[in-house]
Amino acid sequence: MCQEPSPSQPEVYHVELVHSRLSELLAKHWHGMWLSKLPGVYLDMFSQTIPPEAFDKLDTWTHICSVRLRSCRSHGNAQ
Repeated sequence: MCQEPSPSQPEVYHVELVHSRLSELLAKHWHGMWLSKLPGVYLDMFSQTIPPEAFDKLDTWTHICSVRLRSCRSHGNAQ
């Protein structure tokens, strides 16, 4: 029987495993991908969801990837 972590106890994940998997995923998608597509691609490749904690830290893992945010103005949407 699985127990869910209590709200005060963060869920544990293996950082090195997630790093390795992200490196593999991005090597396959070397041209880049939208951040919104990453959870689905990760799930398809590894049959597991990307840990939310890891997803939130992607912009700090510069040894694996770079995260660029697009502003509304880059789409030509002037307000």
